[in-house]
Amino acid sequence: MAVELFTKELSSTDVTYRLAVPTRALHDHFHIPEGENEIEVLVKDSSDQDWEFMLSIRPNHPNLRPVFIGEWMAFVRSKGIMEGDRVILYKQYSTEGGDDGWTYSIKAERNMFKLFGTDIWVDVDEIDQ
Repeated sequence: MAVELFTKELSSTDVTYRLAVPTRALHDHFHIPEGENEIEVLVKDSSDQDWEFMLSIRPNHPNLRPVFIGEWMAFVRSKGIMEGDRVILYKQYSTEGGDDGWTYSIKAERNMFKLFGTDIWVDVDEIDQ
């Protein structure tokens, strides 16, 4: 069963440079070894493509400001992701997972319209670009 790590509506910085990861997600779901400032996070998107994100923190600073870099921008360009879209990151336990058994997946969505006052989000892979 997949566990949602976070949902984030994307800012201009998120779609231009790097994805700012909520600090609580860093503390609750990832472990960066002492003395290190980044780890590799392999992520599968909703079309089954694999992406190699790097989760990076600021070294020797009280405000860690975790971000995804690595193939994050290639993911953004490939999906046509824009400011205002959102991403949802999940983890699930799998016998095919990494050293700790966890695998990660990501879904990018666009707010298409409101229906009875509720935002309707659609996977960007299902939108004609």
